[in-house]
Amino acid sequence: MNWLTPEVVRAVTTHMNDDHRADLLVMVAEQAPTATQAEVTGVDEAALYVRVVEAPGAAREVALAWPGPLTQRTDIRKYVVEMHEQAQGEK
Repeated sequence: MNWLTPEVVRAVTTHMNDDHRADLLVMVAEQAPTATQAEVTGVDEAALYVRVVEAPGAAREVALAWPGPLTQRTDIRKYVVEMHEQAQGEK
């Protein structure tokens, strides 16, 4: 997967953390229902990785598996939107 470069991962991570922290809390709610903070730590062909804080000093990482294969960069946005909608009960 030569398009998923460190630069792409950094861009996705930065964008999600700068602009979508509240959305991340929605997306991790099933795996971390008491999370008060969420931060993307990585992206690979399997998942979006999110560090969640559920209590002071209690952080862990959860993996949000992609709903389909990543074949190009635009799949990331499509799948993040899909996962957010599903987490909200819209799909």
